Amino acid sequence: MTLAPVARLVATMVLFLEQADEAQLDLDYAVKVAEYLCAPLRALSYLSGGALAAALDSVAEEVGGAAAALVRTLPVGFALYVGAGAAFPEPVEPIEADRARALAAEIDPLAAALARLVATYLLLLQGAAEEVVAPAALARAVWCLTEALWRLDRASLDRLIAAFAFVAPEFDAEAWQVTVIPTRYGLRATGADQRRDRGAGRGALTVAELARVYAAAYVFLEQTGEERLDLDANVTLGEHIGHAIDHLELEQAPALIAAFATLADTLCVEEAAIVRGIAESHGLTDRHSVSARLTAGIAHQRATCDLAGISPIAAVAAHVVTVFTLLLERFGDEEIEPGVDDEGMRRLAATLHALPPPSLAELIAAFDVIAPDFTSDADAVRAIPRDFKLLEALAGAVPVVEAPATLRRARAGLPPRVSVPRLIG
Repeated sequence: MTLAPVARLVATMVLFLEQADEAQLDLDYAVKVAEYLCAPLRALSYLSGGALAAALDSVAEEVGGAAAALVRTLPVGFALYVGAGAAFPEPVEPIEADRARALAAEIDPLAAALARLVATYLLLLQGAAEEVVAPAALARAVWCLTEALWRLDRASLDRLIAAFAFVAPEFDAEAWQVTVIPTRYGLRATGADQRRDRGAGRGALTVAELARVYAAAYVFLEQTGEERLDLDANVTLGEHIGHAIDHLELEQAPALIAAFATLADTLCVEEAAIVRGIAESHGLTDRHSVSARLTAGIAHQRATCDLAGISPIAAVAAHVVTVFTLLLERFGDEEIEPGVDDEGMRRLAATLHALPPPSLAELIAAFDVIAPDFTSDADAVRAIPRDFKLLEALAGAVPVVEAPATLRRARAGLPPRVSVPRLIG
């Protein structure tokens, strides 16, 4: 297994633990995670004959700045040096026994050690309470780790995929979670497949996934009758979620049009007709230029996303979910019937839960990034991952989203909806 991308993985994990502030990651828990990582890290170093320490020095050259200085301290901080006149701090007998077991099972021992490291890191972070690891921090950690895994070459990925199944029994009750890591985090696809599906820009969330999120909201609006959701309210909501995709990069419009067409082929006749009409009704087919105002907004969004390490696609998807959620829950009783808002949010939640973990992780992080755009509603935007149980979905649970609109209205101090007569026409 090539050591350079392995060293990048190690650096990604430790930099997150060191650089997350205490509001995002409890300091004591960060220390606990680091302690649990020691054994598999030292096993990696021992099995590589000390080459991991040299590879980390090369990674430090890549990252530069303050991060570089931190990466250079890792061999000393985690006692990763083998030989060099110092006694290796970890008993080598268990490592040698693991090596023998792996070789007997035709598993790369280095890949097995790396699988233990990755699984330990993921299970510790995803099993932590929200007050210990903030949702946005957890999402950022998962996304950064996923991107580092995707940088492994095909041969190394294949060895690592086999190694997860090999080490899974060591994790007892969580063994099933370790076994499904390759599938859940898209490791079975080649790097080329990942880059093609992700479209332009850095990120896990694809244009096809954005299309599914947008369609979930749009189909709900089209299928909700005027007796249940006032026509003017329906139009207003449609316009606002439409404005969200105005901030998609111009060159991604053709990909989004194609994604809607592909999605329509998987739906029933009624929903397919609705989805096929989205591109034309939103002017995507005629979108060959962008106004100066939108150009400035897109540039601002791109800069914000680059700084936060997410893609503009994720920001657009988060805007769609946010606008849909905030407006739907704040319509008055004369505009929307009780229960209709919960129905819409459940539909959207089901779509979000079906996203692959890397995409879901990036989307969760995006809510934190876009929250300041909503000024007085920023806290409500940051609460969306919690209200839609996105962290439970990310951790592999099968969450039931019970009445998210009612819950959010209560938290915002809004009264519960009551059934009132409405005149139509």
